[in-house]
Order: sequence, then structure tokens, then C-alpha cells
Amino acid sequence: ETTDGLEERLKKEQDWAYKIGAQLVTPILEEYGVEKGIERIYSQDPLTLYEMVHPEEYWERMMD
Repeated sequence: ETTDGLEERLKKEQDWAYKIGAQLVTPILEEYGVEKGIERIYSQDPLTLYEMVHPEEYWERMMD
């Protein structure tokens, strides 16, 4: 893979990660409040959180 191709792929992965992060973090913070929510978020693996919220997308993504 070329450097440009790798950079483009990295950018797509980062964009995806930020989007998913916002989708996962917001409901947890709303439900538990900021302090407890942050503890809960950091105690979980990010992919585990994602799998809990979006199981079909998670498995599609893992199969790519």
C-alpha cells in the first residue's frame, strides 16, 4: 500500500472512531452523569462499548 493510501485509510478510521466515540459516550454521560459516566467509559474496552450499542455494525466492521 502506498503512503497516500495508508494516510487516507488512517483518516477514515480516525473519522469513524470519533463518530462512534460520540455515539457511545453521550448516552453514557447522560445516564450516569459526568463523573460516574467517565469511570464507566474508561472501565470498558471501546470495542466492547461499541459492540453493546451497535452489534451488527461492529461485526460487519470486524469482518472487513
